[in-house]
Amino acid sequence: MKSNAAKMLYNYWNEIRGARIAPRRFEIEPTSIAGILPETFILQYQNPQSVDFRLSGTLVCDLFAREFRGQSIYSMWHDEDRGVLQDGIVSIVDNGSILLVEIDGVTKSGREISLEMIMMPLIHGGDNISRIIGTISASAYDPNVVTRLDPITSLAVRKSSQVWPDGKPHKMLPKSVLASSLPPKIITAQNRRFRVFEGGLSQDAAPKRH
Repeated sequence: MKSNAAKMLYNYWNEIRGARIAPRRFEIEPTSIAGILPETFILQYQNPQSVDFRLSGTLVCDLFAREFRGQSIYSMWHDEDRGVLQDGIVSIVDNGSILLVEIDGVTKSGREISLEMIMMPLIHGGDNISRIIGTISASAYDPNVVTRLDPITSLAVRKSSQVWPDGKPHKMLPKSVLASSLPPKIITAQNRRFRVFEGGLSQDAAPKRH
């Protein structure tokens, strides 16, 4: 993890989850992560094909000059690449993994920008993982460079990795191990380059903020 937002959210998420596969959605206190809320989003997972934004921070919207609430996470990706993201999300929901993605972006004016996205599971409704919390942020965010006036219009994944907070999939760990504190471990990594998003604010759409 490189971005401060990803590190802060992971540390907070890991602290409140304890030995569980994930914390509950209602345990997330916005005031505890106030400094990174603009870079934070929450997804609603219904099934592998239906994963929608419930919340998206103001900086997330500003980076793309786009309102994400209610839209599918897959709307950011080309059809041929959605399966990669879907596989990562299924692993989050089924196995308690974390998805970490390093991204190369290009703004409307042609500026290049590096981003990092992290996604982690949340329990909501019974004992099921049906929410995903994450951040997407620029490595060196300059509000004078990356704004709604010069939004990101295309992305390419530099590296996509699964991170296991307890060293391996949660369901494979004995209770005695879960009671201890293990460092996160990257088990698998994919190095791919592909287009994941094109667009920006449409000509007739008015900017909205959360």
